[in-house]
Amino acid sequence: MRDIRDCQASDVEFVAKLWEILWHSAHSNIVPQELVRLRTRESFVQRTHELINHIRVCGSGEAQGFSIIRKDELYQLYVSATAQGTGLAKLLIEDAETQIKTSGFSRCWLVCAVGNERASAFYKKRGWELKRTETHELETSEDAFLLECWRFEKTLK
Repeated sequence: MRDIRDCQASDVEFVAKLWEILWHSAHSNIVPQELVRLRTRESFVQRTHELINHIRVCGSGEAQGFSIIRKDELYQLYVSATAQGTGLAKLLIEDAETQIKTSGFSRCWLVCAVGNERASAFYKKRGWELKRTETHELETSEDAFLLECWRFEKTLK
């Protein structure tokens, strides 16, 4: 379960399912219901297909966790409920930081929905600094959706 690797076509359905379940679990009570409505199974499958070359997964068969990296941004990081507390999230974030640094960046960033206290605490524990609150434009199947987010940054060593 500890091997982190590039996402393959055979992982897409598992990653999309995991992403959907965990996104709704973390966000359904803290973001506008309009955004919740737009986050359908199909939207997660489509986004997973589009981002497959930027996804790192952990787990054989069904993915237990994944990260998505876009240039210097840690775009997504999720760990299944059964793998939470096992150290997998720490391994995934360390892997993401290494991937970003290897791509030539000395700093990385991420956004987190305002109110996602669990994620915020995890990022802070891993050395990420909360820099500001900003309006972030999210991709949806309809128009772009504007959401207030916390922006975290970290200098890579």
